[in-house]
Amino acid sequence: MNVFDAALYAVVGAVLGGMHFLLLGRTVRMHVSGAGATRVIALYGLRIAGAVAGFWIIAQQGALPLLSALIGFLAARFAVQRAIGLT
Repeated sequence: MNVFDAALYAVVGAVLGGMHFLLLGRTVRMHVSGAGATRVIALYGLRIAGAVAGFWIIAQQGALPLLSALIGFLAARFAVQRAIGLT
């Protein structure tokens, strides 16, 4: 795996992370506002299934792509936290 491939997997991980953590924020806001449990659980399931499916597909490529994607995923966590004002 070269540097370009590692960067590509990091970007894919960042996209997965961005979607995951933005949906997490939306799930929390829905729960706090008293939205129906069905909608909250559906969004929770969608968020988890998307992350698991994405990482499972990446894991088929090997350990280094998985590690690169995880780094991107965690970077997205900090970016989303900063964007919504948690840090």
